[in-house]
Formats: sequence, structure tokens, C-alpha cells
Amino acid sequence: MDSTPPVIPVDTGNMRHSWFVVTNNGGVRAGRNPSFLPGPYNDRDVAKLKSDHAKAISVSASMIKGKEPAVALGFSAYYAMWVHENVGAHFTKPGSGAKFFEAGIKNSTKRVLMVIQSEAKIR
Repeated sequence: MDSTPPVIPVDTGNMRHSWFVVTNNGGVRAGRNPSFLPGPYNDRDVAKLKSDHAKAISVSASMIKGKEPAVALGFSAYYAMWVHENVGAHFTKPGSGAKFFEAGIKNSTKRVLMVIQSEAKIR
């Protein structure tokens, strides 16, 4: 999501750091210990981002439990959905824009399927 436009918009980098990938065999493939920085509004942003991130990973892991291979991925930053859907915004980072997550998934379908395949276990 950082190489093919639209790329992840960046202000402080916290949304990018909130990226996570969880597999149903108990693995956190990305986003285990993100480093969040104080936001432009207040230092409480860091505490909220950390708390929301832990919840997102926990909820995602509980939702994909089962025998079939499954992967949950996304952004835990509380404003990620708003940024993703804000098609009228004028982002300052060159190449960044709305719908970056959808575009990233479409551009990385083969890699996503490879992660699912590598995590799949026949029991």
C-alpha cells in the first residue's frame, strides 16, 4: 500500500503503524508492537491508538477462529475508515488518496493468498 497509488496518506504515521495481519492459527503476522507518536491534537491519541490496536487484534483473532484458513487484516486507527472513504480530500503526500486499502488489497492479492496458504494447516 506504499508503492502503488493511492498510497496510505501520512500525517504522523500512526495510521500506517496501526496496520495489522492476524491469522487463525494464532499468528500476528504484522502489527504486533506498533510505535505510535503523539498526534497533532494531544498526547492521549497515543493511549487511544494503543488500546484500539490491542482490541482490534483481539477481536480479529476471535472472529476468525475455526478450522478453515482465515486471515484478518486492516488498520486499527480510529480514523482509518474516515480517511479511506474521504474521496473528496486533498491529501498532501504525493500519490496518497482515498481507497488506499482497497487498492492495496487488489494490488497484493497474490501475496495475500500466499500468506493464507503458508498459514493453512491440514489437520
